[in-house]
Amino acid sequence: MQKVENDAEAFMRSYVTKRGRSADAAQEAEKSSHSYTADESLNQHLIDLIANNDADLLQKSMGAR
Repeated sequence: MQKVENDAEAFMRSYVTKRGRSADAAQEAEKSSHSYTADESLNQHLIDLIANNDADLLQKSMGAR
């Protein structure tokens, strides 16, 4: 079981750091089942933006904020 947890932790670190995300925040979520609100996720650099709907997502992802 410890090996599986270590592998999951290593994968998480690798995945998030390649994408410029907070490895510490992601690791905390994985280790302790911590959940973040949308605003907390944005502040922790786990996500790029918050969208209210599909149209808002498209608009924001194309650079219009």
